[in-house]
Amino acid sequence: MGSNKSKLWKGTVMHLEKSRLLFIVRDTKGQVDAADVFLLEKMVSSFGFVKVYLCGDFCLQDSEQLIGRFCCEIEKRAYDCQDFQIIKEEVLLLSEDKSCEELVIVDNSVFGPFFEIDAILDAIRKKGYDFWGLTKMGEEVTETWEIHPSYPQMYFWGIEKRLLQSRDFEDFFGQRDNCPQFEEEFTSFFGQAGYRWGTYIDIPRFNSNSVTNNINLPYEIGYELVSQYNFPFLKRDYFIQKDLRNSTNADLHKIFGFIAEQQLYDTDIIWDFILKHYNIVQIRDSLNLNYILPVGQTENVTDITKEDCRDAVVVMHLAYEESLDEVQEYIVAIPDEIHKIFVVISEQGKQYLERKLLEIQYQNFEIRVMVPNRGRDMNSLFVVCRDVWKQYRYLCFAHDKRTSGDTGSFVIGKEFMSVLWENTLKSSGYILEVLALLKHEKRLGYLTVPAPYHSFYYETVAKAWAKSYEVTKDLAEKLQLDVEISDQFQPFALGNAFWCKTDALKDIVHYEFQTDDFSEEPMPRDGTVSHALERIMIFAAQNAGYYSGIIENAEYAGRELSNKNYMWEKLVGQILLEPQFCNTGTFSRLLRLVYDTSFQEFLKKRKQLYIWGAGKTGKGLNRELTKRGYHVSGYICSSGFQKPRDCDGKVYYLSEIDCSDPEVGIVLAVHKKFYKELLPVLGQLGDHVYYL
Repeated sequence: MGSNKSKLWKGTVMHLEKSRLLFIVRDTKGQVDAADVFLLEKMVSSFGFVKVYLCGDFCLQDSEQLIGRFCCEIEKRAYDCQDFQIIKEEVLLLSEDKSCEELVIVDNSVFGPFFEIDAILDAIRKKGYDFWGLTKMGEEVTETWEIHPSYPQMYFWGIEKRLLQSRDFEDFFGQRDNCPQFEEEFTSFFGQAGYRWGTYIDIPRFNSNSVTNNINLPYEIGYELVSQYNFPFLKRDYFIQKDLRNSTNADLHKIFGFIAEQQLYDTDIIWDFILKHYNIVQIRDSLNLNYILPVGQTENVTDITKEDCRDAVVVMHLAYEESLDEVQEYIVAIPDEIHKIFVVISEQGKQYLERKLLEIQYQNFEIRVMVPNRGRDMNSLFVVCRDVWKQYRYLCFAHDKRTSGDTGSFVIGKEFMSVLWENTLKSSGYILEVLALLKHEKRLGYLTVPAPYHSFYYETVAKAWAKSYEVTKDLAEKLQLDVEISDQFQPFALGNAFWCKTDALKDIVHYEFQTDDFSEEPMPRDGTVSHALERIMIFAAQNAGYYSGIIENAEYAGRELSNKNYMWEKLVGQILLEPQFCNTGTFSRLLRLVYDTSFQEFLKKRKQLYIWGAGKTGKGLNRELTKRGYHVSGYICSSGFQKPRDCDGKVYYLSEIDCSDPEVGIVLAVHKKFYKELLPVLGQLGDHVYYL
C-alpha cells in the first residue's frame, strides 16, 4: 500500500478469536462522527476481535479518544482506498491463522443500528450461508442496457468458516490486484464455485424474475424494512438521493418520522451528520422540506402562548409610501403581542407611515429610518436592525417591491410582492402556525417563501444562482461557513422574505455589516453582496446546525400546484413529441435523454433504418421519424414469433437483413423486460443497434 498504509494504534487484545469485525470508516473531512461511534459501540459486544480502518485524513489522538475503547486495532488508509484492498490485507493475515471462523465487514455508510445486532447475526447464522448480506441487489438492467447479476450488498456482510478457510478464498484475492465491481465479481465467483449465499431480508415479493423490476431495497422501501422487518439501518446518502423512477419520494420522510416517534435512534445524530456533510438543497429535496400551513388557526397552535409571541418580532422594509395600502391587510393580521418594526428610507416616509398606523389604532410597533438609502432590505435587516437579533427568539422579515412598469408589466412586480407577504403574514392564524412549527421542530431554523415562477421568473427553477454564485462563495468565505455550496444545486431561498430562529443566522449577524458594504443606488440587478445574502441564508443556517425549508399558505400552495401542473403538462407534452423520447419509461431516463444527442447522430449515419418491435412504441416511433423526414425500411420481429400482419408487410426476421451493410441501423423499441433474452443477439450487432 506504500504511503497509503500506516498503523495508528494497537490495543491490548492481540489474539484472533472466532468472530472478527472489520469496521471501515471513510470520511471526507477526516473526522470520526457520533454516528460512527454509536454504530461501533453497538456492534463490539458481538465480536471477539474488532479492527477499525480509518480512510481519510484522520487525527490519531482524536480518533483514539473516540473509538479506542471499542476496538483492538486501528489502522489508517487513504480516503480512496477500496474495501477490496483492505479485505485482501486481512485475508493474508487470516491465511496464517485458521482460528477465525467468521469475518464480518461493516462500513460507515449507514445510520443505526435501530435493533439489536446480536439478534440479527443469530438469525443469519442459522441459515447456514457461506457468505451473506442484509439485503441484496437483484438482477437488473441499467439505464445503458447492461445486465448486472444479483449480489448481497456489502455495507454489512459476512463470510463464514467454510469459505473463509478455503483455498478458493485465498486464490480469489491472490489473483487480483484490484476489483472495481467487487460485490458482483465476488458473488459470481463463489456462487459458481458452489458456495451458498443469502440475505437477512429475504422476502419473495421483494424479488422479481424480470431484470426491469428489481429495486435497491434500502433506498426504495426502507420504511417497510425498518417498521415491519426489523431492518437495523438507514443509508446515510439516502438524504441526497432524489429518484422518481418507482415512487413519489415519500419513503425517507416516513423512515425518519418512524425512527423519531419510536425513539429507535437519536435523530440529532442524523441531523448533525447530514448538515455537516451534505448540501442543504439536496437535503430539502430528499426530505421534502416544504411546509403547507393552513390560513386559519388549528389545534397545532394551542401551546403557543403570549410569551411565545412576545419572543417574536416582525421586521418590514417599506421603501415606497404606496406600499402601505397593498400590505395593510397583512400588517393588521400580526398578533398584538408580536413586536413590529417598520424601516423606511426618509423622515417624510416615517411621518406618513406613523400617521397611517395611528389612524387604524395600531399597537406595539416602532419605525426606523434607513439613511442613507443604500442596500435596501438587506441594510434594514443587518445594519438598521442589528440589535434586534439578540432580543428575540423568532424573526420574520418581509419587504415591498416596486410595482411600476420599469421591468415589464407592473403586475409582474405586484405578483412577486404578493408571494412575499402571502406566505409570511397571511393571517393571524397562519402566523401562529408558523410559530408553532418553529417551536416544535428544534432543528428547523429558517423558512423561506417559495421562489416566484410567473412571467420571466419561471427560469429561476434552473437559474436561481443567476450571476451571484461567485459573490456568494466569496461571502461564505468571509463568514467562515464550513458547508458545501455548489453551482450544481440551485438555492431555494429567493426573495428575502422569511421566518427564522434568530440564532440560525448568527454567522451573518456577527459579521456586523456596515452600510458601505452595500451597493449604492441604483443597485445592479444581480451579483452584489445583497444578492449573495439573499442566497446564503440557508447555508448560514446549516452552518449553525439548522435545516431550512419552504413555507406556503394552503391557498397559495393549491394555486401553485395547479399552475405548475399546467406548465409541466405543456413542457413534457412537447418533449415527448420527439422520437428519441418515445420509450423513456421513467422521468430519470427522460432527463438523461434530454442531454443526449447520440440518437440524432445515429440517424444521420444510417440510411436503412429498421425498428425492432412492431408494437405501440415501435409504430409511434415510425410515425415521428417519418414526420421528420427519415425513411424507415421496416420492422424486425424476434425469431420464434409470428410476424404481425398490420405493418404493410414490412416486417423481417433479423436473418433477412444484411447487418454487414454499414448503412443499416436498428433502433430497439421493445420493453426492457425482453432485453435479457435479446442481449446475446444484440451484442453481435455492435454499433448497428441503438438502445432507445
